[in-house]
Amino acid sequence: MRQAGTHIASSAETTLVMPRHVSAQQQRQISHLGQAFQPRPAASKSSWRELVGVKGQIAATTIERENPLVHAHVVPEGSYIIHDFRCDRVWVWVDSNGIVTREPRIG
Repeated sequence: MRQAGTHIASSAETTLVMPRHVSAQQQRQISHLGQAFQPRPAASKSSWRELVGVKGQIAATTIERENPLVHAHVVPEGSYIIHDFRCDRVWVWVDSNGIVTREPRIG
């Protein structure tokens, strides 16, 4: 059973209902917080084998379009990189001609 309240925001997954004693300003603030914490869409790809042999900038653009939660970084072969794992980063390794030499993957 639903309690009486004022409906202030809804999406396909969430509906916020405020008690009637909450001010309009408080409702706006709470509604804004609810929107900020909506779940992100699941990313479908974590590696791009099909991009080996493609120009690095084209590969980076493709990666970011197919998975908007990551940033692709074009890196020349032999460059030093930091070795920490990050789920929002993809290294795109390229040769001296700017062609992808390794399978880009999240990390």
